[in-house]
Amino acid sequence: MASAARLYWTFKLLGHDQVSILNGATRGYAADESRAMATGAMNPVAKTFRAQPREGMLATSADVAEAAAAGALLVDYRRGDEYLGINRNPKTRRSGTLQGARNLPMEWLTADNGATLRSPASLRQLLGLADIDANATQIAFCNTGHNSSLGWFVFNELLGNPGVRLYDGSMAEWSRQQDRPVERQVVIAR
Repeated sequence: MASAARLYWTFKLLGHDQVSILNGATRGYAADESRAMATGAMNPVAKTFRAQPREGMLATSADVAEAAAAGALLVDYRRGDEYLGINRNPKTRRSGTLQGARNLPMEWLTADNGATLRSPASLRQLLGLADIDANATQIAFCNTGHNSSLGWFVFNELLGNPGVRLYDGSMAEWSRQQDRPVERQVVIAR
């Protein structure tokens, strides 16, 4: 689902609104007999798309630093062990998370970490556990901006919160900048 959400977010960022995600992927869509499935060969018609970037969807490293200093909601969509600083993704240079960030692991957003999104009611229940306000302005991040795209999709598209921006550089970029603080809740020798 995170890969689909990343493609969805990229199209939206570029100004293309005719995009959707199949909840449950192709199998989930096909399992509902009320939905039509086309068969046979398709002959697509070539069209021209002119990108009109929506810069307001994207947060830069400077935006994140300013938001963190102001106490804004920063949501880390990585696994709990990466958020705490126990383990580190090879794409990041330093363990931990952005100062003051909350953790909402991407795996919580789908049923059994699969291809079916949780219902808005279930998502709101999980947000309560993570102490995250569904309506708050937030900056979503992960290691490289891919998994947090699913967080952006859930908040923006399913929960109707247009105040969510994605930090595309995420921890891979942030951890390479020595002047950017990283918070570790657990320090374990390697």
